[in-house]
Amino acid sequence: MGYLKANILFSDGENFCPYIINHQCSIYDERPSICRVYPLSPNLDNKVYLDDSCPAINNEFGTDIVINGKVTDNFNYSTLENYQDKFIDTHQHLEQFNDKKDFKKVVTIKDMEFYSYVGDKKDFYLDLHLSSLENL
Repeated sequence: MGYLKANILFSDGENFCPYIINHQCSIYDERPSICRVYPLSPNLDNKVYLDDSCPAINNEFGTDIVINGKVTDNFNYSTLENYQDKFIDTHQHLEQFNDKKDFKKVVTIKDMEFYSYVGDKKDFYLDLHLSSLENL
């Protein structure tokens, strides 16, 4: 789409996350924030969407995620707040890494291409993102 967005891919878009073993998360205590807020998903319109196909909310053992239109404390992470501002700030910061030779394509999922940074530019945010991968 002509801009960069930092992502951690756990799936190729067709298969389960490789950390799901016997239908359970094997890195649950160390899972990234996007997994912690699931089945909620922040969006650029600053709305939070709910994946109603999540098994945890479609059975009798589900967890209260939203009550009276408000996200419950168990799911109210800072990831969900001011998502639009965070996205724009991150986008502006990542523009400095827009040299195509610093990236290699790793996968295409539903016509969207994903790349890995292979350049040598040092940056606090890039280092933070790469170090988060080491924890997995």
